[in-house]
Amino acid sequence: MKKRYIEISNIGEINKSAIELLGFSDKRNRTDLIGEKGTGLKFSRLQCLRKSIDFWVTTSGFKNSFTKKKVDEENDQVIFKYESLNGKTHYKPSSYTVEAGFGDWTDDWFIVREVIQNAVDETKRNRLCGSRDESMEMVLKCSKIVDEVSFAKKGNTNIYIELTPEIEKVFSNLDKYFVYSPMFACEHGSLHKKKEEDKIKVYKQGIFVQEYSHDTGLYDVECSSLELQENRTPKHGGDVSDEVLKIYSEAPINIKRQFLRYCNYNKDSFELKWAWGFTSPLSNKDSWVKAFCEEFGEKAVIHHDTVIQEYVLEKAKMHKYTVIVLANPIYKFLKESIRTLEDLTSSFEGLQYHAEEPTGIQADILTEAMPLLHKIFSTRVPVKIYTPLTELEHNTAGVYLPRRKEILINKNNCTSLEAVLPVLIEEFIHAETGADDGSRAFQDFATNKISQLLLNK
Repeated sequence: MKKRYIEISNIGEINKSAIELLGFSDKRNRTDLIGEKGTGLKFSRLQCLRKSIDFWVTTSGFKNSFTKKKVDEENDQVIFKYESLNGKTHYKPSSYTVEAGFGDWTDDWFIVREVIQNAVDETKRNRLCGSRDESMEMVLKCSKIVDEVSFAKKGNTNIYIELTPEIEKVFSNLDKYFVYSPMFACEHGSLHKKKEEDKIKVYKQGIFVQEYSHDTGLYDVECSSLELQENRTPKHGGDVSDEVLKIYSEAPINIKRQFLRYCNYNKDSFELKWAWGFTSPLSNKDSWVKAFCEEFGEKAVIHHDTVIQEYVLEKAKMHKYTVIVLANPIYKFLKESIRTLEDLTSSFEGLQYHAEEPTGIQADILTEAMPLLHKIFSTRVPVKIYTPLTELEHNTAGVYLPRRKEILINKNNCTSLEAVLPVLIEEFIHAETGADDGSRAFQDFATNKISQLLLNK
């Protein structure tokens, strides 16, 4: 069966050093180009050689392919084969083996990736297009399937990859591996509509580099300056999240609103979950605050933990506050500009029980109770009453408010000295120890006080 090939054409003629020298690159230190390591084309060709896939590089002066020569039982040396316009062929031994790069270069799509990214880099470097997105679109549209390997036009380089079933599958789904025409773009990268709902695809310079399927993500993302490993995958997952947060910081209000809405109560947001704890990728705080207020309203407060005490949520709802739960780093970034739930509950300005000064029989009962409590507690805390409004308040006999250093007693429990003393004793223990209900510290304090009272008798 006659072989067919993918043909991908580059502007500019490749020189033989770029073919033969592992590590040779004329793109080094160019963050706007992806192939600066000088290994991609070589490792792609070696992957083809290992899998017996034809791979040709042609210019207007020569056609180049690989072959191999056995050195010993474990090693085959790579041999360069050149064919000139006059039909003459010569061979040149290389200094590396067929197994070079084997550990990292394993997927067939890597082969196509390297060739297309080189073509995009050259198109961009030679300014044939106004943007990288335009370069990507042009290279992808010009790539085609042909029946033979040809010399390139003068000033161009052609790459030919044998169209095996695996390579054809990649070529038929190039939109999974390359992106252009973003929803939003800035100097840090761009946001793209997700190709698969349950996965996040990450790109650099428009070329697929990683996929995440265990966390949620709002968009597929392209990161312009992401540091990559030798096999073109991100060096650190935290770097990806940081770069994505930089993109969102530059995005317009409507995208920020969408992102904040998506992050609310979301513990599995890839953008936040993987972000470094020691960096500060977010910026343009005024824009974020405006987006937050437009999305959630002026009476929204932020919190950093999805576990919130029931009475706090009930009181917030009663006073028409909305609690928005955002993970770090966005919570840490916004908390100086947007009121937090902690701020709200610390002062109880909006959530406090409706405290009243005791009068009448309640005042008489508490006046009688206080000297008894002062015999066993050193802490002096003012005591007031409240009229219960919510179901939770009806079921609460009393509460100690540590920030205000105040005890409130349910008016319905302040009917006699016998009824109110157990409630006051419990709240005074809270006030004196800071211990929670049911804690070991609470229990130890209570039993010690009982022991002291018994011994005093």
